[in-house]
Amino acid sequence: MIRRRSGVTQWHRMSTGNDGKVNEWYGVDLYAFRDGKVTKKDTYIKNVTV
Repeated sequence: MIRRRSGVTQWHRMSTGNDGKVNEWYGVDLYAFRDGKVTKKDTYIKNVTV
């Protein structure tokens, strides 16, 4: 979602380690914009145990 001065993205990542264990993460990125440029980006991550 992008608004005039801010935006949010949601994402999900998965990986499989050499030991076969699956790792999962959910996250959001929060953006602030000024004059069409990113002025701030914060990332929040939730590690999910499968």
